[in-house]
Amino acid sequence: MLSFKFSPTQPANTDKNVTAADKKDIDKLIKTAAALCNEDFCDEGLKCALVIVKNNMSISDTKPDAEQKKISKYFYERLFKLYEETTATLNYKGKTVFIPTASLSTGFTQEHPDYPYIKSVASPWDCTHKDFVYGKEYARGISMAGLNYLCENGMSYTEALKWYLPEFTIK
Repeated sequence: MLSFKFSPTQPANTDKNVTAADKKDIDKLIKTAAALCNEDFCDEGLKCALVIVKNNMSISDTKPDAEQKKISKYFYERLFKLYEETTATLNYKGKTVFIPTASLSTGFTQEHPDYPYIKSVASPWDCTHKDFVYGKEYARGISMAGLNYLCENGMSYTEALKWYLPEFTIK
């Protein structure tokens, strides 16, 4: 189990006296966020991934550890810089809950009984994504490609998260 040294309600720790354990946790957070997106994502889209992963890692004792991937030094440094700038938190009715993600959707976020707080919202831009396959069954969860699309088209990361998580408090 991960014993995360900061909670989703705390801003990123930019203190020069970060412990080795904190560095390991931050490293895991960045690599896990990188697994949800790619270097082509805009900065605001990457911030969405960082906020979701920070949220999910804070409750990792209830969910298995997410995938991590090896990333370039440039992409790691870019994500680290964005991590330091990202302070938004996600709450559903005052609680931190697990946010399932998917690379794409079938044009809308699908509801799931395990995650009753994830509501069906339109994501039609997923259907025009270069990797979209008509008739394919996509994982349930908020669309990472959709979040990035919204951010590329003028939304801030908090506005994009609010689109997909309309019943959440995002501060």
